[in-house]
Amino acid sequence: MPDGATNLFGLPPEAAGDYHGFIKQQMTELLTNYGPIDLLWCDQYVVMLSRKEWLDIKNLIHSLQPNCIVVANNASKLDVSDVFSYEAPIRKEPFPATNNLPAETCDVLNRKGCWFWNEPATSNNTHTAEEVLAKLKFYNERNCNYLLNVGPNKDGLLDPYAVQVLKEIGKMITKGGDPATVEIKPGEVFERRLDMRKNDACLVKLTRKEEN
Repeated sequence: MPDGATNLFGLPPEAAGDYHGFIKQQMTELLTNYGPIDLLWCDQYVVMLSRKEWLDIKNLIHSLQPNCIVVANNASKLDVSDVFSYEAPIRKEPFPATNNLPAETCDVLNRKGCWFWNEPATSNNTHTAEEVLAKLKFYNERNCNYLLNVGPNKDGLLDPYAVQVLKEIGKMITKGGDPATVEIKPGEVFERRLDMRKNDACLVKLTRKEEN
C-alpha cells in the first residue's frame, strides 16, 4: 500500500469516509438485483464497522431477503450472526460434542493454516483426503458445517496436487467412505440442503435427491 494511503480493505476510493453507507448500498444492490440469495458469508465483519453499524447491515439483509442466512466469520453470538462461525486454524475445538446450536467452521487444505496460496501444493504441505474426512466427521458430530478453503495459484487455478486430493475426497464420499455420512451407499445420490430454524439459524443435512 502506498505511503499515506487509507486502508479500505479492498474497497474502491468512494467508500472512504462512509464505509457503513457504502456497504449498505452494495448489499442493497446484491440482494435486490440478482434473485434469491440463500447465504451471505461475511469475513471480518467488525474490522471497519461498529457493532451498531454491523447490526444495521444485518437487519437490512434480512429486510430485503428474510430467508438469507447471514454468517459473520468468527462470531460467537447469535445476535450478530445466524450461525456460530470460526476459523479452524485459529480455534481448534470451540464446540463441545454436545453442541446443539447451528455452527460453521472454515478450514484450509494446506497444513500451514494459510488462507492464500504461497507455494505449490505437495504431499508434504497438504492434508490428505483421510485427514479432511476425519475433520468433517469431527465438526459434523458437533452440529457444525465444514467449509474447506483451497486457494488458487498465481495462474488463478488450483494446483494439480490439491485437485488430486479433492478428487480422492469426492470418491470416498461417493463410495460411502465419509465417516460423517455412513448411511450413504454406492449409487445413491444426495444433495446438500439448508434447513431453516425458527430463529433463522440453519442446519446442514444430507437429504436424498431423486435421480432424473
